[in-house]
Amino acid sequence: MNRPERADQLFRQGTNCAQAVACAFAEDLGADRGLTLRLATGFGGGMGHTGGTCGALTGAFMALGIAFGMKETGDQAAKE
Repeated sequence: MNRPERADQLFRQGTNCAQAVACAFAEDLGADRGLTLRLATGFGGGMGHTGGTCGALTGAFMALGIAFGMKETGDQAAKE
């Protein structure tokens, strides 16, 4: 199953868009699924059900952070 199919499956199982997208990538990147679900919870419905930035987009940014983000404080290259 590819990542878009996995995200769709997760969404159909009751996750929000941010959780579905973040988890579809996080599992391949070795991130803890439960932690990813919890972190992405508040981003559903356009960031806290405000209709703001789409959860699929924020979930994708979370996945990018898992893949390329800072692992230690002071890592400015990863921060950028």
